[in-house]
Amino acid sequence: MSILSVHRAGLVATALCLPCLAAAQIPISGRNLRTGTIIMTRPAGPAPAGLLAGAAAQGARLTWQAVAAAAVYRVYRSTDPGTQGPELTPTPLGQLEYVDGTASSGATYYYRVAADYQDGRLGTAGPVAFTPAAPATLATSTLSSPLPGGVAVRSPVSMPTGLTSAVNPTSVALSWSPPVGAQWFEVARTNPAGARTVITPQAFSGLRLTDVGLDPGLAYRYEVTAIGMAGDRATAQTTATTTLPTNPGGLAASITLHNVQAQITPTLNVLSTASGDVTLNWNPVAGAALYQVSGPGLSLPRDVPAPPFTIADAPPGLVTYSVLAYFVNSVNRRFADPTKPSRLTVRIGSEPVDASSSDRDGGVTQWANRHGASDIRLFIGFRPEGPYTDITRAGYVYPYQIQDPDRRPGRTVWYKVLSIFPGGPVAWAVPIQATRYGEFNLTGLTATVRPGSIQLSWDPNASAWYHILRWVGSSTAFEDMGIIPAGSWLNSFFRDTRLSAGTKYKYSVCATLVVSGNQVSKCANVEAVAQ
Repeated sequence: MSILSVHRAGLVATALCLPCLAAAQIPISGRNLRTGTIIMTRPAGPAPAGLLAGAAAQGARLTWQAVAAAAVYRVYRSTDPGTQGPELTPTPLGQLEYVDGTASSGATYYYRVAADYQDGRLGTAGPVAFTPAAPATLATSTLSSPLPGGVAVRSPVSMPTGLTSAVNPTSVALSWSPPVGAQWFEVARTNPAGARTVITPQAFSGLRLTDVGLDPGLAYRYEVTAIGMAGDRATAQTTATTTLPTNPGGLAASITLHNVQAQITPTLNVLSTASGDVTLNWNPVAGAALYQVSGPGLSLPRDVPAPPFTIADAPPGLVTYSVLAYFVNSVNRRFADPTKPSRLTVRIGSEPVDASSSDRDGGVTQWANRHGASDIRLFIGFRPEGPYTDITRAGYVYPYQIQDPDRRPGRTVWYKVLSIFPGGPVAWAVPIQATRYGEFNLTGLTATVRPGSIQLSWDPNASAWYHILRWVGSSTAFEDMGIIPAGSWLNSFFRDTRLSAGTKYKYSVCATLVVSGNQVSKCANVEAVAQ
């Protein structure tokens, strides 16, 4: 024997045998002895919330909120609040509303909506009562709210509350709270010229709306109207003024250099030049449709949808870029504030660095920055136009200077420095003139060690003054021991008594002499261990 029928709403099934019901895993709660029917109870599940009944064009309209995991919904109608009544949906519903077109005007009906789950559970909401009115009274018939015991009352729809607006130059974002009885909303905008336009589609049920394509700096009036089921309306109003265009903040740049070159100017300024890729970034501006970037490396201003933006092969040196934020209205007209663009100045390549002057007597050419040169070579010529000969010698090239290894007293020469960069690029310095003014050396420097003192001696020159420096042990920091002026009776020796026994001391004695109006310095070094 088999089950003849099972009522999916779930309360009554007619069957011919209990084993079949057990096999179907349908709970059995009892038997009606008079009729012979079996009373079943399906497991309970969550019921739909927000069940409301209201007027339709003909009959009644039910709405409810979705329930997670519910497969379908079933609707039941009864004229008795204590009974469920027959199902109105032989085909279960997938939507969240149902119109009962068979409800008669003046009769009171009690509706229930059940969420039917695939695992067999059933969750029933209701009853909610509704009495369809005659067509002439539909204009005042609105939402019906459930009360304990299935009693329902009708109340007029309320106006939206909490209406707020957020503005930028070309849009206004509206938001509001749902009023009692509202089913739909209508939003209308009135522009400064007085033209009123409804900007919502039909049956709009959202609680926020952004009105775009406006003009900057103008006041717009908005009406947000709540509409009930019966068509009754309640309106809230606000005025919003769009802002004027603003430009982005936080403008910053990162630079990738290439094609690096360097040169040393006649005044020994070191310049590094390079083209570079400049990547600009900035803080986006709310409502901006695009950004216009202009500056070196761009033949024309460039429209950019969003940051970042890279300018390839920008020229070397100081460059300035500007960024404007553009806003677009409904007729594709663009707005910006060109009087206050965001600007940023960056340097492509290194900043010029002043090098120290050339020691013309010693043939020393110095600079402050090699700018990545892997090799430096020194060339000499006896006329500014050359020819020039490479005189670079190992032991005379230092990180920040290169020396002429030969002495050339009484002659004027010209030096050119060649910088060689990894990968092959080279850069020549323009000729640097240097004049030798005769022989001058510091000679005869010795150190005499006695208990508690070290005495330095050298061959004196009455026209020179002497500067003494000291290093202790392996320290790279020197101590200034003082200057002996020209013509002093001490200009041939110096005694150091601030010593620690067993410690090594290194001394540098530098003699400076004025030759033909030019200062020429020579230095000599000596070491000694204190007793």
